[in-house]
Amino acid sequence: MTTINKYISSIILTLSFSSAHATTIYEQNYDPTIFGAYYADQGQHLYDDFTITTNASVNSLTFWGTYWIDGIAPNPANFDITIGDSPSNIDNIFSATATPTITDTGFDHNGQPGANILEFNITFNTVIQLAANTQYFLGIYSNDNNPTNRFEWIRSNQTGTLYSNGNPSELGNTSFRLSSTSTNVPEPTTTVLMGLGFAGLGYARRRKAQA
Repeated sequence: MTTINKYISSIILTLSFSSAHATTIYEQNYDPTIFGAYYADQGQHLYDDFTITTNASVNSLTFWGTYWIDGIAPNPANFDITIGDSPSNIDNIFSATATPTITDTGFDHNGQPGANILEFNITFNTVIQLAANTQYFLGIYSNDNNPTNRFEWIRSNQTGTLYSNGNPSELGNTSFRLSSTSTNVPEPTTTVLMGLGFAGLGYARRRKAQA
């Protein structure tokens, strides 16, 4: 390949590259040293309140949990995800049933071997618009209905109020992260440059063939 071919190919590869970028909008930290988790299944609906400081768009959720007692997630694992603006109106902002991707964190719940702490990641098909200084309530509920291997939502190291079936409880905060995930794609000017690059590459090859 000639020097000009290599140069043009390098430009094309650079300009055509796209990447995903995630921005954390709100997070209640997961800490493997904090013991405790709360059932979020079998009729036990949990809603954790949160407030953001600026208007934001959210399309990704990460949370941490385990399956008691063997730590093995069902395949697939199905969850009802809701966001509302009051304990009595817990799904007026967003509601969906989702199957997350699951990663083993390598930690055990409460030091119990086999009770693996798992990370659950969901990217939604729609963008959720959240307003600044508004109290919201996130609900995560496992609807797999397995009485011998129940889902537990892992605690956070932050304090706060957790709502159980719409009522404030003495339970502490849970661990989750809300993010905005976007993909960087070439701009129109970049597309034009790519076209010129391809044209130049074709011209260089024709000249080489004529030489």
